Amino acid sequence: MKNVIALLMLLFLLLLTSFSDKGSVIPASIVFERDIYPIFQTKCNQGECHGDKGKAFPKYTSYGIIKGKSRKIAYRLNKEKDPMPPVDADLPLTSEERQLILDWIASGAPRD
Repeated sequence: MKNVIALLMLLFLLLLTSFSDKGSVIPASIVFERDIYPIFQTKCNQGECHGDKGKAFPKYTSYGIIKGKSRKIAYRLNKEKDPMPPVDADLPLTSEERQLILDWIASGAPRD
């Protein structure tokens, strides 16, 4: 019985703590409005990209859209050929911004 409890506690801790590609612990305090949406506003929703005036789809203008496309976003951020943002983007993501978005998605893309 003690082994079962210990195993359940370990599983619970593993669920609470996720690890990014770099092996760092994903912060539990990533907040969409404070940490994630500003990146999309300044980097993705500008010029001819995903904003209201952009040509790329979808338009990343709300939490619902971004969360709904979070798996695809993670896939494109990690893609070696034809990644997002494009290699020649006017406003490329920093490695920290890219990792923050990936960590947020890995944590279930919470709103707050």
